[in-house]
Amino acid sequence: MIRVDTLKYEASHGRKPRQSREYQASPWAFQIDLSTTPVFITASYTVALKAAKALAQDRVTVLP
Repeated sequence: MIRVDTLKYEASHGRKPRQSREYQASPWAFQIDLSTTPVFITASYTVALKAAKALAQDRVTVLP
């Protein structure tokens, strides 16, 4: 099971991550496991998170 951490995003934006109603796709940044290089995925939040989870073995962190 892949853990999803949204605390950094929530601290920066004041809310949980979600796709804007104005756009079908947005750029999202994720930290995969303990990598120091962020992964950027442009898609809806749901699709981007699914793609990030496919790259991870343990944890995905949604970055602000």
